[in-house]
Amino acid sequence: MSGSTALKLALRLYPAAYREERADEIAAVYADASADGGALRELLGIAGYGLRVRTGLTSSRLPGQVAAKAAPLAAGAAAGMPLLVLLAAVHYLLRGTGGWADDPLRVVALAAAGLSVLGAAAAAAGWWAAARGLAALNVVGGVLAEVVGFAQLRGMELAGAMFVIVLGLPMLLWALVLFAAPTDLLPGRSLRGAVLVPASMLGGVVVTVGVRVGSGWLLAVALFPLLAVLGARRGRLFAAAVGVAALPAVVGQAADQLAVAAHGSRNLLGATAVAVVVAVVLTRLSRSAGAGAAAGTPAGPGAGAPPAGG
Repeated sequence: MSGSTALKLALRLYPAAYREERADEIAAVYADASADGGALRELLGIAGYGLRVRTGLTSSRLPGQVAAKAAPLAAGAAAGMPLLVLLAAVHYLLRGTGGWADDPLRVVALAAAGLSVLGAAAAAAGWWAAARGLAALNVVGGVLAEVVGFAQLRGMELAGAMFVIVLGLPMLLWALVLFAAPTDLLPGRSLRGAVLVPASMLGGVVVTVGVRVGSGWLLAVALFPLLAVLGARRGRLFAAAVGVAALPAVVGQAADQLAVAAHGSRNLLGATAVAVVVAVVLTRLSRSAGAGAAAGTPAGPGAGAPPAGG
């Protein structure tokens, strides 16, 4: 594929109005990068930025601003339960309880928990590249290793493999929040980040446990999507961020309800309701962003074309 063809395909990711206004400028930047040997990186940056402009995940649009506020909360929430897993492992180790290291499932669970906690520490320190990398490694390595490896080692049936996917779904969604946040809006090393991330770890434990106790998940279905939508519509970005950061736990519970739907139609009905509510929330967030800015609005301060690497 020639460079011009690849550039045309990348530009197709931008909204038409943005593309018509800035295609020449972006092409000039790409030509300069190609002359310096950085064509592939620049092309990936152009394509990635096109997706951000189309979805509103830029620093000047509401979804991007909410995602940036939610990223520290998501990093902490994703590490809440894994931290308890690590503490439990240390407890059993100090008590001299043997055998846990011989169980591959526990080893992978501990490795995934460690990645989550390290990712939260990186986020608290403002090292977002490391936090994103650890989150991606956690999702790809942890979930795939469990689904593929333990399906073979333990003869796990499809239902068992699906249960593992259900457990990994919130981690995937929390990781997506980290990648959705515009890099230039993510907080650096600060006292606020050092306090916010550990606090959200505790909040993640409370939400994850709360949605699985009794009818707690029904309350969460009503509360957190409403918080995300109303917060975004009223310009309360932190409130919206709290709702967004809690959504993965709610979606995970919905998937859990689907996984056990065979035990009763009420579970299936409830899970379907959650899926509909979450879909509506995401749609409302996108529409509220579109109401405040046109698709052709520049996505960064003074930026006509995306920077290298997106």
